[in-house]
Amino acid sequence: MTSEFRSRALSSTIRNSLPDTLKGLIIFEDSYKFYDRFPKRPARIPWFNLVDPSEGLSAVFASKSLDLQYLAISYMIDAEEFFQHCHSTWSWSHLLSLVLTSQLLKEDREKRKQIEGLLCQASVLVRKMSKIHTFVLWNGGKAHACAFIYRIDRDSASVTWRGTWHLELSPLVVKSWQLTVSKLSFRDLQLELKQECIQGVINSHGDAIYHLELPCQVIDPVSLWQIRREGCS
Repeated sequence: MTSEFRSRALSSTIRNSLPDTLKGLIIFEDSYKFYDRFPKRPARIPWFNLVDPSEGLSAVFASKSLDLQYLAISYMIDAEEFFQHCHSTWSWSHLLSLVLTSQLLKEDREKRKQIEGLLCQASVLVRKMSKIHTFVLWNGGKAHACAFIYRIDRDSASVTWRGTWHLELSPLVVKSWQLTVSKLSFRDLQLELKQECIQGVINSHGDAIYHLELPCQVIDPVSLWQIRREGCS
């Protein structure tokens, strides 16, 4: 099964099979690419009811997010793809938390400007989510893990960078997220900035999730335990 066919099939399944009453969705795509000792092998998942083979996963997830209260998508798509398919006229009246991954979040000084742009783009999108209290953008793998965490409630607002490597949030990023806070809060809240360093050994993306202590669930606890065990074998 080709990755293109799989993506089209899954897009159709998500669009046509998920109930309208669904409030939360957690999707974690594991991959044998994370484990050097495992050979790559083709997926053997039968997909049915292909209705719209031209629509991609990112567009389907973006559209579905309008109806959800909680959404976490890890590795299946990148945040950049998700943002690309969010229309400028959209607003999210239900969404309380959103968690996405981006492969751009790695310790590479040449990509700092791109990361800055991504964080600013995220802040603009979050302004359209009137009820959101948590937004997370993260990435992790062998020997690296990081997360950008935005939290807001009635009395406080904060942005936390937590990771195995340091990212100094630029004045442009801070200003953009402060504007987001001002738009979403009825009180005059000042954005609190936090930097937290991870000291633990990261043998796998499972270890990354464990040490990042993300404020929202991104994977089933049993699956996480299995991934960490396999990563250390």
